[in-house]
Amino acid sequence: MFEFLKRIFKKEEPIPNEEVKLENISKWFREKTRPVIIELKAKISSRLQEIKDILKRLADAVDSFEKAEVKEPEKIPEQVKNIVLGHRDNYIRVLRNGLLSIEIPAKISSKTVNKFCSNANNYLNQIAQSSIKSHYTSQHLFSEHTDAITRIIREISNSINAINECVNEKKILDIRNIKKQLSILNEKYSRKQDLLKQLDEFNSKLDEAKNLRTETETKIANLLKCDDFMQLKNEQDMLKAADETIDRSKRFIVDRFSPLEPILRRYSKVTIENEALVKGYAENPVKMLVEDKSLKIINVLEKLRKDIASDSIEFGDKKKDKLLEKIDVIKKDEIEGIMRAYTANVNKKTIILQNFSSSKVLSERRILDNRLKSAETMIEKITEEIKKLEKNVESANQEISNQKKTDEEMIKEALRIKADIIIA
Repeated sequence: MFEFLKRIFKKEEPIPNEEVKLENISKWFREKTRPVIIELKAKISSRLQEIKDILKRLADAVDSFEKAEVKEPEKIPEQVKNIVLGHRDNYIRVLRNGLLSIEIPAKISSKTVNKFCSNANNYLNQIAQSSIKSHYTSQHLFSEHTDAITRIIREISNSINAINECVNEKKILDIRNIKKQLSILNEKYSRKQDLLKQLDEFNSKLDEAKNLRTETETKIANLLKCDDFMQLKNEQDMLKAADETIDRSKRFIVDRFSPLEPILRRYSKVTIENEALVKGYAENPVKMLVEDKSLKIINVLEKLRKDIASDSIEFGDKKKDKLLEKIDVIKKDEIEGIMRAYTANVNKKTIILQNFSSSKVLSERRILDNRLKSAETMIEKITEEIKKLEKNVESANQEISNQKKTDEEMIKEALRIKADIIIA
């Protein structure tokens, strides 16, 4: 009764705390579990020595079995005797090639012990399955020997089972599992370090790309201030003005000639001398004015006007008056002025574009613009990669934290130690 009460009111011993750096955790755990492993190895070593002794006895029993003579052979039919002896030979062959050939591991480790137990169990299964008939047949004449061998094999099986029980004891399985989980923690930490290394590399690349962008922007700014570029800027303004004048001239020409397109197409079919000219003005008046240096179209329009006014080409009075108005809008002096401005600005544009094509400043600007664009693209891509890596690092930190917590709880349960795994 008093012992029972003592156990109830007895205070539990406090669980010690220990801080262990991650890089030392595997070594620390091996040290803490060394006594258990030493004890386990001692048990296994004892069992292996036991199996070694038993195998020696089995070998002696098999030799004795092989040399045994049939008792009262004159009473045994020859055929029966031959059958039994044949099965005896087969049974002995199975034992010698199988269980008696197994090697006892010289060094005790998880790998060597597991391999030994697996091989021994395979040989035991082989005896139970493939030689059972030989065993029972041999019993007819050699029951004393077969029974002795069976007892020895049972001892071996019991010893193998004892080893399996040792290596599969809960505390051993816990140690094995904790080692595995600590290895997983180290792997996760290594993966995180790889991610951080990649992150550093990409941040360095980002700095390089940003430096390239800043350097290029500075060169562009300096280029924009140089005299050659200022001259180029003036030419760009002149080019813009020339384009505007050319566009205005085209619009003016189209505005004057497009209302006449239907009558010009009709007239091109009845006039023989100027068919191509008239048809050309109906389709593309700007192009035709460039080619029609002497403005033959003015004379053609005068003739067309007379033909319409004299009803040589018949239209209704209302339509006739409108057509005459459209023709009268086209003035030779006005067209000549427009074409002079158009031609002058086309020539000016050509010269400016030729200057642009040979301009070293413009060529350098294009190179710098391409370099700047390339730097911007590089910055964008690297920034995306950095975001992905940062997200992966965040996930890795969470995984490490969860794994650390799991490992610490398992260590506490198995070793009664509160291990605080320090991760840098």
